[in-house]
This record gives sequence, structure tokens and C-alpha cells, in this order.
Amino acid sequence: MKARISLVLASIIGPLLLVSVAKAEEGSGQREAVAVTALHERASREALMVDRAVRRWVEANGRLELVDLDEHALGDFLEEERRRLETARAVKETGVEAYDMMSFETAVMRLDRAIEAYEQLDLTKYLTELLDTYFMRTLTLFYEGQPSRARNQILDIFALDRGYSPDSGRITPEIEGLLDEGRRAVDESPETTLEIQTDPVPAWVYVDGRFRGVSPVELGDLEPGHHFVTARAPGYRFAQERHLAAPGQIARLRLSHSERGEEMLAHLQAVGSGIIERDPASQAMTLARWVGSDNVLAIGVRLDDEGVVLHGWRFASDGHLKAHARTNLSRRQIGSDGPIAQFLDGLYADVRPRGDDGEPIRELHVARSFFDFDVEFGHKGWGLVATSAGVATAVGGVFMGLAARSEEQAAKQVPQLDMDRYVSTMRGARLRATAADTMFIVAGLGAAAGVYLLIVDEPPWGGWTVDEYSSRMGVVPTGDGAALMLGGSF
Repeated sequence: MKARISLVLASIIGPLLLVSVAKAEEGSGQREAVAVTALHERASREALMVDRAVRRWVEANGRLELVDLDEHALGDFLEEERRRLETARAVKETGVEAYDMMSFETAVMRLDRAIEAYEQLDLTKYLTELLDTYFMRTLTLFYEGQPSRARNQILDIFALDRGYSPDSGRITPEIEGLLDEGRRAVDESPETTLEIQTDPVPAWVYVDGRFRGVSPVELGDLEPGHHFVTARAPGYRFAQERHLAAPGQIARLRLSHSERGEEMLAHLQAVGSGIIERDPASQAMTLARWVGSDNVLAIGVRLDDEGVVLHGWRFASDGHLKAHARTNLSRRQIGSDGPIAQFLDGLYADVRPRGDDGEPIRELHVARSFFDFDVEFGHKGWGLVATSAGVATAVGGVFMGLAARSEEQAAKQVPQLDMDRYVSTMRGARLRATAADTMFIVAGLGAAAGVYLLIVDEPPWGGWTVDEYSSRMGVVPTGDGAALMLGGSF
């Protein structure tokens, strides 16, 4: 349900100035940090889906250089992974050299070590290298005189990637027969299932290096056998396990984050709070300094009865508000890149100008004169209004109660012979007393509602409609001057 509330608080004599905003062209070669955050917990899965689509759009945009917050937050962890990758490659190379020298026993031992090292890496990046190592192990086992183990290794390869193409220079007629046999066996096997859950947060789920959705997900199109399940989420180290795909099987992965990952999540939460309060400029500036970017694209994601609502803000590193936009999407639309790309195209098309001297303008609506201003606020602002109105009503109730008591005392002074005057005076006293009681009740309800809105991060009904004109206070013209108008929707 949506309702529009407008309250005339005061009359002000003076002119109302209108300001137009001109378009500006976007520069090129800008370093762009993307911060997508859920504005309430139940929008976490949708925020991850939006985050992935936004990253893909920014990466595809030739004018922008994406500054990956994850890489910045997990720098030490990623450096450690790079060292493990170098070790895996070096050990694999020694295994290949041993194979080429026909030292098959030594080759198997070294390739096993390389496989163990590769399986600890993020296989969304290095699955092909792992499969190449599996294939070299297949060759070694076959020529060492273990064809059954070689066949099993081929089945493992095609279960992970049906389209895998090995090094053609190493394929002999015998190996070609093994490969054809393995492909037929995988093709003839019925597909099976695997359910994937993550803790403590939803995560991007990859199976055998391919993106399969946001957890929890249930897949029903996997080849029989073991598969590598990888889970990734902003601010967390990836979690990865090898699981057997079969009916009833559940893969439960737990993610953990480093100290800098916690710092990144705190920045994202601060940006989300700023979006809710309609003023994320300072949080965006802090994030830009932390990650070293020229611009920050901040997108808040929330749910309402009709689907998903996106609130987009673009800031320069000095806090200048470059663009602002809002859109409503269905849950189905956020699963594809097209609608989000259209939203981002519009967000990047219009760039708000700076001040006359090039100074940053951080507000969505800017004061141009004493009589022309526009203040925006969210549900906490409404909470302050409700609390203030409750206090004011309570004060009015006190005065009304005092007036009722005074009139009651006056009624008692009326001579008993003047019964009509006595009844009339008492009736007025009772009416004022009833009005005072009513005002106290209304004051209590208003103050309670206001205090509640002030202390909660978001109301349980999903938040306020936060668009460019939803919650605002400004000057509007009247016949004899102007009036201060407070309005909003919820």
C-alpha cells in the first residue's frame, strides 16, 4: 500500500526559484569501485545476483576500469594463492618431464602432488590447468600398465567438463580409444542431483568452475561422479569442496573472511545505511579512499511486494554526486543482465554538474537561496516528525486539560439558582477534558511510532519507498507567498 502525506507546516513569504540540471559527458579511463549492498537481510540473495550483473556490465564497459573490492580486501590471501599456483605449476612441470623421460613411477608421484596443490586453488580460475594435469596422469597410468585406473581418470575428466579437449600432440590411437570410451560412458549416464547450501551468508555457487546461481541452489543436471563445488561472497574467502552428485546429496560449505574482509563488509554496511538515509556521500568517499578509486558506484537492493527495487548512486572520490537513479525489477529480471544493463546505461548517461567553481555537490537537491531549499529524509526522518508531533500534541493536551479544570472550577462558582448556566459550563469542561484525553492518547501513539522508527534500521514491512520525490520538505508557492511543505510516501 502506498499513501502520499503532505503537511503544511508554516507560511513563508518569498520567491520560489527553479533550477535545471544540464547533461554532462562522462570521462574515460576512470577507476570504478562497485559497492552493491542489501538494504535489509532478506534481500541478500538478490543483492548478490545484482552484484554479479553489475560487475559484468562494468567489466564490459571500455571506458571504466573495475576496482575489485574483493581483491583489495583479500590481498594477502590472494598473494598466498598465487604462490600456491606457482608451486603447483612447477611440480606439474617436473612430472611432465619425468613422463617424457619415461620415468612413469616418478611422474605419477609428482603429478599426484601437483593435483593435490591444484585442488586447493580456486577452480573457477584454474579448472583447465587441473584437467590438463589429470590428463597427464591418465597417460602416465596407461603407459605404466594401469589401464583401468587410466579409464577412471578419463571418466573423472569428462564428468567435470564434457567438452574438455586435451593436448592433441600427446594423443596416440590407444589414448584416442580411451577418450572415446569415456565420452560415451558419460553421455549414456543419467543426470543426477546435488543440493548446495552455504553458511553464514548466501554465496555465488560454481560447480566445476561454472556459475550455477546463488545459494541455496539445487541442481539436477550433473554427470554422475564427483564435482568441485566453489562458493564465493564479497568479503569472504572462497570455500571449495569435492562432492559426489547423487539423489539426496547435500553440499554444505562454510565461508570465512579475513580481517580486511571484515573491514570491507563494514564499508558496505555503511554505504547501505547511507542509502537508506538518502545521503551516502561520506560513506562513498570513505570507500573510495580505502580502495583507491576515482568513482564509486553504490547500489542498494531491497524487496517490496512487487519485486526488487534498485537505488543507484554514483560519486566521485571527493563526494560529488555524479548521478542517481531508481528502478523496479521483477525477481526474474535480476537473473539476467539485460534489465540491469539498461538501468546502468541510464545511470551513466546523465552526469550532474559541479558547482560554479568546480566544487563537489553531494546532495540530491541543493539549496540555491534562503527561500529555495529541499531536504530529503528516510524513515528515521519520519520518526523524528512523528515524535515531535506526539510531544506537541501532548503539550496541547496539557493546556486543554488545564482549561477543562479551570472551566470546571468556574462551574462550581455558578449560583445554584442558575442551573442552565451550570449545566452549560460543566458540559464545556467535560468536552475539553475528553479532548485532552484524546490528545494524550494520540500523543502517546505518535511518540511511540516515532521512537520506533528512530531506533530500527528498517520497518518490518520492507522499508519506505525511496525515490527522488518520496520524502521531502521544501517551499511551494501559494497565492500570497509560499508555504513550507512536508511530504512523503510509504
